Amino acid sequence: DWFELYNPTDVAIDLSGWRVSDTATNNTHYFLPNNTFVNPRSFLMIWADGTGAGLTPDGAVHANFKLNESGETISLFSSTGALVDTVRFGVMAPNISQGRWPDGSTGLLASMNRPTPVGVNLLNEEDGIAPKVTTVTGGANAVTLTWQSVAGRRYHVQYRNSINEPVWRNLSGDVDATGTNAQKIDTTSGASPSRFYRVMLLP
Repeated sequence: DWFELYNPTDVAIDLSGWRVSDTATNNTHYFLPNNTFVNPRSFLMIWADGTGAGLTPDGAVHANFKLNESGETISLFSSTGALVDTVRFGVMAPNISQGRWPDGSTGLLASMNRPTPVGVNLLNEEDGIAPKVTTVTGGANAVTLTWQSVAGRRYHVQYRNSINEPVWRNLSGDVDATGTNAQKIDTTSGASPSRFYRVMLLP
C-alpha cells in the first residue's frame, strides 16, 4: 500500500511534524518524521505498510497504518493538527492506481492504468497517449486543439483523415506545456473533409 503527496510550488516544503491518517478525524495517527521534505514540483512517497519505520534513506516514509482495498480515506493534517486535505477512494482494482489529474489539481480522482510512484500522474498512458482533449475549434483554414496538460511536459499531436487509416501522421512542432492547458494549431487541415487527432505525452 502506498500513496504520495505532491508539492506544486517552486520551493521545498518541510512536512516535519505533519500528520497523515486513514481517517478524517484522527489527527495523531502518524506524525511525519523530522527532516521530511518535498522538493519543488516533486512527490513524497508514503508506504502504508503498518511498520511505522519512518523516513528511509531514499526519502520515502513508512507509516504505521495500512489501506483497505475496499475503500478508505487518506488525510493530511498540519503540524498543529488542522485538516489540510483528504481523499476518499473506493474499491481498488488490481494494478490500477488512483490520483488527481493533473498533479496538484483539486478535481475528482481518476483511475490510471499505469501506476507512476514518485512520478507524474498519467491517464490511460499505456501507449503514451493523454486523451483529454477538451475543445476543438476552427474552420476551413485552421483547427485549434486544446487539452488538459501537465506543466513542464512535452506533447506531440498526430492525425489521420479517416478513422480507418492504418497509420497516424505527425503534426510538426511539439508543444511544451506551461500550465494545465496546452494548445496546438493545425494549419494543414483545409483540404480534408474530416480529421481525427490524438495527443501523445512524450517521455
